[in-house]
Amino acid sequence: MTSTSSSSINAELESAGGGYLNGIPSWQSAALNITALATLSLSILACVVLVVLVARSRKYATVADRFPLYLATLKLCWSIPHMIDHVYTVLHNAEYPPPTMCTAIGAILMFFMAIELVLTSVMSFAMMLSVMWGVPLNFGRGDVGLWALTCSGPLIWIVCAVYYDAFGADIYWCLFNMNGPHWRIFSIISAVFSIVVVVTPIVCGLVVFRRVQRVWHSSRVIYSGTSPPEDISLQSIKTAIVRKITREKDCEILILGADLFDHYRV
Repeated sequence: MTSTSSSSINAELESAGGGYLNGIPSWQSAALNITALATLSLSILACVVLVVLVARSRKYATVADRFPLYLATLKLCWSIPHMIDHVYTVLHNAEYPPPTMCTAIGAILMFFMAIELVLTSVMSFAMMLSVMWGVPLNFGRGDVGLWALTCSGPLIWIVCAVYYDAFGADIYWCLFNMNGPHWRIFSIISAVFSIVVVVTPIVCGLVVFRRVQRVWHSSRVIYSGTSPPEDISLQSIKTAIVRKITREKDCEILILGADLFDHYRV
């Protein structure tokens, strides 16, 4: 749906007294854009604050230290174009941006959002490998391996989507081109992809938690005649190590899991 077609729709519906903009109720469009602008503003502000705090702390020696910085930067990369989309819609009486601009906004939004989700899944899977099988979290200098794993899939997908004109004016904002012949296919692919990248961190986290839980209960810890503490905390892990947990491998697993489950009861 281009700006011209949306203008004609607005004129027809408004003349009929329907109170519609871009084929949807005007009050609904206004509420959506105001809510989106408010949440995006807070998100952008939080990301900027996080980036500044990480830069000031200078604590980014490991990939785990840099991970929050990566997420904040990626969120900024897709939040800003998405905010421009909503600002344009508000300033131009619910008109979509021009077709070329709308396509670019949709592609940028989907690309960086996909990278953010894949990055979370890759880090979750790497954490599971580290805890379960002792595979080190080493992605090479500058985390080149991490970015190669994270960006390759979304990049191929975005290139194919742009080639088949899948991006453009959606119902409420610029994402998938509703007038294109392939938008349903790419919408289904997007939905399946979203489910996979959301489920993967959950599954990996549960696997790691169960592993830490089993090791914690199977370890023989001496606490001066008292039973082991109910909480897995970093301090209790250190105490257990000082008092000689039975196996060295169990110590490594507990150390890796301690920070993740500092407030979980087992």
